[in-house]
Amino acid sequence: MDYLASGIKTIKLDKRYEHFYTIINNATSATIHEIFLLCLSIGFKKNRRKETGTLGTKEFRTSYLTQKDRAFMYSIMIQIDKDNFFTNIVEPSFQKEMEKTLISYANGGSEILIEEVIKDNWIESSELIDSHIKDLDLELAKYIYQELEAIPF
Repeated sequence: MDYLASGIKTIKLDKRYEHFYTIINNATSATIHEIFLLCLSIGFKKNRRKETGTLGTKEFRTSYLTQKDRAFMYSIMIQIDKDNFFTNIVEPSFQKEMEKTLISYANGGSEILIEEVIKDNWIESSELIDSHIKDLDLELAKYIYQELEAIPF
């Protein structure tokens, strides 16, 4: 069952990170779902979750995801709950719980990018000081490359 391919399914972002997604979108032209997948992969790799707060207005339809994107999300869901995934994936309550978990990992990845890439350009009100950060797309690429090259132990 590929419930993520449904044309009506949407994933809403945590309201606390909507401005962050806008900043990354403006700097890189990446779509909301691409930024979500980046943050999800970073948060999951680093095992960092930040529980979902109030859902905001930014969202994306899961039908926009490629087959590889959906496979990536399913593989993370399987790793989260190996024992129950295949029997429970058809249950809407299980799907909703998995989505909350994915969003919490994406929130964790957002936090990591704020701390390690944006750093001092992020202020308490969650607004980027736009004039003080240059080449955010390059900084993100450098961070990703460094993480790929990092010694795994």
